[in-house]
Amino acid sequence: MTEPEKAEAPQPGNAAPPEGERLAELTASLQRVQADFQNFRARTERQKAEWRDEILVETVTPFLGILDTLDRALAAAKEGGNLEAFVAGVSQVSVQAEKALSALGVARVEAEGKPFDPKTQEVLCQVPAPEGVPEGQVVSVVEAGYRAGGWLLRPAKVTVAGAGEIPCAPSAD
Repeated sequence: MTEPEKAEAPQPGNAAPPEGERLAELTASLQRVQADFQNFRARTERQKAEWRDEILVETVTPFLGILDTLDRALAAAKEGGNLEAFVAGVSQVSVQAEKALSALGVARVEAEGKPFDPKTQEVLCQVPAPEGVPEGQVVSVVEAGYRAGGWLLRPAKVTVAGAGEIPCAPSAD
């Protein structure tokens, strides 16, 4: 026998399993991998559902106290018609909402008294520039804008100082 023939010849004790056995082994291995993948997919779907529920609970829970305070303010207004108690209750709701949003990483877009920024603000109207106020400066915020992280959730709707006057249109929201 030549050297290449020796290398190709099966060695005693190292005989390859018959093709039927090898096919059965590969099929069983493939079935295990498929079952593992199906189990992995089911486990990740369960985890996603659990995370979604946890996020919902963490997000909504602070707002429940806000609703309670609003209900108390409305009840106080209905019972005695006490405007001061109602205003105090609504003010407290505003403070609680700001705290809840802040805890979620949501912040107001600072606009009043700053130069107009089209990336974070939307002009609703323009008024003649008051004395000492440069054109293009925000003179009032009609509706606050909010951002979270690098995302602008809603632009601030503002009134801007300018050379002329553009009447304010009612907000579409």
